[in-house]
Amino acid sequence: MSTGDRVLDVGCGTGTDSIWLAQQGYEVVGVDIAPRSIELARVRAQNFGVSNIRFVVGDILKELPFDPGNCVFAYDRGCLHAVGNDERRAFAERVFEALRPEGYWLTLCGNADEKRPEGTHGPPQLTARDIVDAVENRFEIQFLRQSRVRDAGEVPHLSWECLVRTRA
Repeated sequence: MSTGDRVLDVGCGTGTDSIWLAQQGYEVVGVDIAPRSIELARVRAQNFGVSNIRFVVGDILKELPFDPGNCVFAYDRGCLHAVGNDERRAFAERVFEALRPEGYWLTLCGNADEKRPEGTHGPPQLTARDIVDAVENRFEIQFLRQSRVRDAGEVPHLSWECLVRTRA
């Protein structure tokens, strides 16, 4: 990726990752289904003084709320694992449509190998097979590995990092 390339932040929420990507010099499209999150993201981006972000309210399971095929990279922290079993392949299809040929997608997902104590909360959990089944039709898996992800003030949860590249 090069400075100025367009990247997609799927499920951008209030824009934390989108802002960071914009600060690195990328043109960012942040998409979220929640209008209030997008409002907050726009305010945060303005407060950080970044203008190379476009925040869009949309449900990519239904359609891309922007022109397809112009992103070199897609980032997803917690969306793939939040959609239902029957929707994961459609989600992956929308991400594929957003990317240019040989585009990349990094997804971070909760990991079903983590055994949580009774009453403990954390992100939805997927198996490695769940991820492979969702993405392998349109993407080549570059890596699928376990990691630990922590949100502010939380105990780190066992997660999956999966980097994929579009198939020709």
